[in-house]
Amino acid sequence: MLSTDQPLSLSSLQSEPLSYSTNPRANSPGQLVTATSFLDTSLQSGHSSSTITPQVTPDPGNTIPSGYDIGGITATPIVLTDSVSGSDTNDYYRFILSDTRNVNLALVGLSANVNVQLFNAAGTLLNSSVRTNITDEAINQTLQAGDYYLRVYPANGDSTYTLIVSATDAPPTTSPSNLLPIETNLGILSNLPINNTGFISSSNTADVYRFRLATSGSLNLTLTELQADVDIRLIQDINANGIIDVGEEITRSQQAGTRSESLQLDSLAAGNYLVQVYQYQGVTNYTLSLSSIAAGVSIPDLAGNTLTTALDIGVLSTQQTFNDFVGAADPNDYYQFTLDTTAIFDLDVTGLSSDADVQLLSSDGALIASSIAAGINPESITRTLTAGTYYIRVFPYNGDTDYTLAVAASPADLPEGYDPNYGYGLVNAAAAVAQALGQSSPFAEVTNLGGNSWDLDQIQAPEVWAQGYTGQGVVVAVVDSGVDITHTDLDANIWINSREIAGNGLDDDGNGYIDDINGWDFVDNDNLANDLDSHGTHVAGTIAAENNDIGATGVAYNARIMPVRVLDADGNGRYADVAAGIRYAADSGADIINLSLGGGSSNSQVVTAIDYAVQRGALVVIAAGNEGDSQPSFPANITSPGVLAVGAVNNNQKMASFSNLAGSAPVNYVVGPGVGIYSTTPNNNYASFNGTSMATPHIAGVAALLLSANPNLSPAQLVSLLTSTADSEGITV
Repeated sequence: MLSTDQPLSLSSLQSEPLSYSTNPRANSPGQLVTATSFLDTSLQSGHSSSTITPQVTPDPGNTIPSGYDIGGITATPIVLTDSVSGSDTNDYYRFILSDTRNVNLALVGLSANVNVQLFNAAGTLLNSSVRTNITDEAINQTLQAGDYYLRVYPANGDSTYTLIVSATDAPPTTSPSNLLPIETNLGILSNLPINNTGFISSSNTADVYRFRLATSGSLNLTLTELQADVDIRLIQDINANGIIDVGEEITRSQQAGTRSESLQLDSLAAGNYLVQVYQYQGVTNYTLSLSSIAAGVSIPDLAGNTLTTALDIGVLSTQQTFNDFVGAADPNDYYQFTLDTTAIFDLDVTGLSSDADVQLLSSDGALIASSIAAGINPESITRTLTAGTYYIRVFPYNGDTDYTLAVAASPADLPEGYDPNYGYGLVNAAAAVAQALGQSSPFAEVTNLGGNSWDLDQIQAPEVWAQGYTGQGVVVAVVDSGVDITHTDLDANIWINSREIAGNGLDDDGNGYIDDINGWDFVDNDNLANDLDSHGTHVAGTIAAENNDIGATGVAYNARIMPVRVLDADGNGRYADVAAGIRYAADSGADIINLSLGGGSSNSQVVTAIDYAVQRGALVVIAAGNEGDSQPSFPANITSPGVLAVGAVNNNQKMASFSNLAGSAPVNYVVGPGVGIYSTTPNNNYASFNGTSMATPHIAGVAALLLSANPNLSPAQLVSLLTSTADSEGITV
């Protein structure tokens, strides 16, 4: 795991970043994908100087108006060379598209850290590639007809570079880039699996790996641990021109959603090959595994080598034991089992003579859990699972080994009222607040608001307002992409740090943050937590948009919003910043902390920060995630009594298809409205978004109503009230 002060590329956890939990999101670019750590491998240019000859150009202009004119671009790459340095900090190029095309750009041959940006004719930034060190840069993006500009600039040091630009007909969502600008050389492939981790995002839409088969043989390739839709294809660049010409693609795998991808070829001739991992939709880390068995080599195997050929062990109940082997000649053993009811599943792998690992997969091959103990230590997985079909994968990490696999299932004992799909149900503000005041029945119903406020009716917020509880005196921290504090529907409800004197350049309250009058920006490390994305402003409006007869109305429309910016303009950020933002909110007096964000793997900094906030008296409400998984993503899967996970339903109380479910390992989980939610966006605008990000602030708002009715409630008491009064009647999956 890399340190948290490293630069990151979009939603990677190389330096522990997160993304907002909105997917899909109407009227807004981008999508959420939660991510895990990735390894930045050493990349090499995929072009040969004997097939593509760079042309030295006059020094390009230093501004957009003086950009060097490339002219129209086609599928034939234009190759240019120049340099940037401390005395020549900008090279601009202009190109023209006559119709909608997929533009492919590569920046190679670097001796220092150089980056590249793409602008439209108005000078608006459309995309960028900011890889670290001397790694090649690449941009693949579909653009409409018009004039565009490229900016090449040094991030650190002086360097020559080669710029390669082309354009093709098909957009990357239907056919990935036909340009192979960068690649990782894996060398000669053998029967010992080679595992590589990588990262795909909107600024890095494709990764390319080169390998060689010394002799003819089979190819086994898998792409696993996905949090978004990514596909693979096998290519042989026969003429070594760095272009995927007609007939050079051998095959591809295009499974939907987060399902694992795989290619198995029984006979492949000796030679050089390329594997391209490319984006279909979203942002994700991945693990790519490749191996080859030479022709004529027999493979000892009892279990199947793929999901489709998995050994079916039937309905699992009492313990079953299997003895088998994994290694160079047998890199994957798959087992299939079925549960006819919710059960606690136990797995153990013992008797190892070298390092092997194990994974638990869903019916569509998505990763549920894994065990990767070091060396010859036993592997184990324990998980509560709902009825259905599952798979087990045993595979070698290093070396050959026999193993014993023992699996069993026993009936699960779930908490009363808890369902693995929707947890404790839909939050009911009228029932929760009434119970907080000692009343045994919910407040009387009032006339529905209807229209864009259907979500408020669904959670019965107006019934609480009628009793005079509107969030007054409660501070809710929105730890997110920032908040537009000047929005006319939010400005009266923005938290003010009364211990700080505005504009004097001093840290008056001694908290380490100068002039933090309205929160703090941990992305840019300043006191202007402005929203450059729109996500945080939308969340803030759902919680506390003013009741002023314009735009939207928040669940707790008299609560105060504390803006804490931890996500950048693309909705991505670092775990270190998120942890710091949570601590800042807790120390600054937030009663409730809204986290409409999520990551792919757990992080101790964030866990510790959330524990700290709960101990300081803050309820932490977290989006369950939008991968459509059977359980919440991190950090919504934390089981602290002061933490509440939130899933999403639509206006008919049907679980949103994108919403992560409660899971059969019980957590404090409720649902709220998360489809077509109308709320504030920057610059006095409004929009409807989808996501568990949108459901979460509804629950944070109800918690604010509870505290306005009874300020003495602890985080654990708030969770208890919200879960015990939640209603599961009418919820469908």
